[in-house]
Amino acid sequence: MTPTGLLHHFQRLRLFLAAEVQPALRERGLATSTAFMLDLVDRYPFPSEMCRELGMPPPTASRLLKTLEAEGYVVREGVPEDLRRHRFRLTPAGSELRDVIHGLLEAGVERRLGRLTSEERAELERLMQRLVGEEDGAHDG
Repeated sequence: MTPTGLLHHFQRLRLFLAAEVQPALRERGLATSTAFMLDLVDRYPFPSEMCRELGMPPPTASRLLKTLEAEGYVVREGVPEDLRRHRFRLTPAGSELRDVIHGLLEAGVERRLGRLTSEERAELERLMQRLVGEEDGAHDG
């Protein structure tokens, strides 16, 4: 497999999974990219961290965060030790939506993994760990 072929497969899988969550997001008036942002808020509460993790330009992240804030899924909080900065936190509604999205994504992944035997699944896990450098505890991020 070529690097381009591998990236193509990853992109197609991402698109398939995005399609899994679109109906739930659409009924709430949200874009698919907000699903990934909701997932990151707990781990990366600062906008700059979210941008880096998602590979998203700051204006796009800012627009998505403003939408999530306006819909009541996140709240913006000041940082007492640096009044120029702010961080985001999920609201109970945001946590609930994140959990719905997780369930939809997990079901979508499980449907695709269901096409594999248990041995193939184990091999896929092993290969994915090698690709991202987890077999030795190394991380490329």
